[in-house]
Amino acid sequence: MVKTFIGGVVIGIANIIPGVSGGTMMVLMGMYRKLLDSISNLFMRGNKNRINDFIYLLTVSIGAVVGIVGFANVLNILFINFETQTYYFFIGLIVSSLIIFVRKEFSDSKIEILWMIVGFVIIVSSLLFTNDSSFSGYPELSLYLIIILLLVGIISGGSMIIPGVSGSLILLIFGKYHLIRNYVSEVLSFDVKIMVPIFVFGIGVLIGIYLTAKTMKELLKKYRVNSLSFIVGLIAASVVVVIPFETEYNLFIVLSSILSLAVGYISVKLINI
Repeated sequence: MVKTFIGGVVIGIANIIPGVSGGTMMVLMGMYRKLLDSISNLFMRGNKNRINDFIYLLTVSIGAVVGIVGFANVLNILFINFETQTYYFFIGLIVSSLIIFVRKEFSDSKIEILWMIVGFVIIVSSLLFTNDSSFSGYPELSLYLIIILLLVGIISGGSMIIPGVSGSLILLIFGKYHLIRNYVSEVLSFDVKIMVPIFVFGIGVLIGIYLTAKTMKELLKKYRVNSLSFIVGLIAASVVVVIPFETEYNLFIVLSSILSLAVGYISVKLINI
């Protein structure tokens, strides 16, 4: 139960960092298959483990909320003071989890290179469409805003369940990342203009997660090697997405970034002992 909660916290933190995939963190924590099964089986008739599935998902969800809300401001501080080092820490996490993922899932088969390349190209090319619009204040509540937030929530939620795909990157592409992040950071104010959009976006996220989980479960069941190879490409591409190319590197930044990368890499190894 404690490990499940911690896993949820890690997933939540990952989902508020552009380029970092919550799905990858699910793989990292060894939670991916169980999450897919629990989500897709929750409303299935004759499911004798419905209560256990609900408790598991509730624990992960609470952890994710704690990760998102509790660490939003912490991450803001880290990105203000140690932006490059923070990104390299997550690069270490991703690289280490990718190695473990490949060793575990392809122990009896080979990666389909074509599907891996397709996954890689999709993520890298998405950067061309990124709309990194800065926060310019909260918009007025309207039916248009509610519909947009619901649709963006569904797409973002779906991306959260796919390893290698960053929900925050999807928000950047739609130009809603900074708006959502500010909504989340102010959620404890319980202001109506904050709570209503967050609620609508959250509903969209849940719908997206449920639909994508069922789809991913079927794909892994019917096209296991192709699907896993595609996921490898997605995760590998996320490393490229996270690299802070715009940083002006000096000796301190290089050395501290290498150290951060190493800490992230070793952290995954320790978790999977």
